[in-house]
Amino acid sequence: MHAIDDILYYGQFVLIGSFIAGIIGMPFLVRATKKESDVTTKELAYSIIAVAQVFLVWFSFYEATDYMQQEARKEVLELLKREDLRIFVYHSQLTDRTKEVVLHELLHLKKIDAHHSSPTDAKIITLKCGNEQTNLILKEDSNVKNEYWVFWDKYRSTTKSEIGRIRSEQIERTLTKNGDWG
Repeated sequence: MHAIDDILYYGQFVLIGSFIAGIIGMPFLVRATKKESDVTTKELAYSIIAVAQVFLVWFSFYEATDYMQQEARKEVLELLKREDLRIFVYHSQLTDRTKEVVLHELLHLKKIDAHHSSPTDAKIITLKCGNEQTNLILKEDSNVKNEYWVFWDKYRSTTKSEIGRIRSEQIERTLTKNGDWG
């Protein structure tokens, strides 16, 4: 997973280069469509490759991002099922009852189709298993009440791209009632 994370992180720069190459190739394609074009076959081939690679690179990047999100989601769901899991909100460990409710809701983490909205304020849930510690960052959707975008701080790409979403009235209600959530 770290290798894919690195590809996605450094791939941002490849995307920029790919886009620039596509822009450079475009005028040659436009000139080649004219009747009396001075574009050589070699230039035409290079321009076709320059423009076509943009779609290939962007599609590959999209697929890698989707794969990373899917695998990270699986990894988080496995982590949530561990026996030695302890959950903290604002440095306070949740009681068994609160943990049970929160876990039940977090286990509904899945990919939900995007809509025209954005994440808002972040709420951090810390997960500890043995010596490992990681954070799930829940950001409430700006349009859909009780929908949370879930980010994970384990990988660079999953801190910027959601690994999934949950729809839950229980999380906010339970954590607010127990004073764990601001």
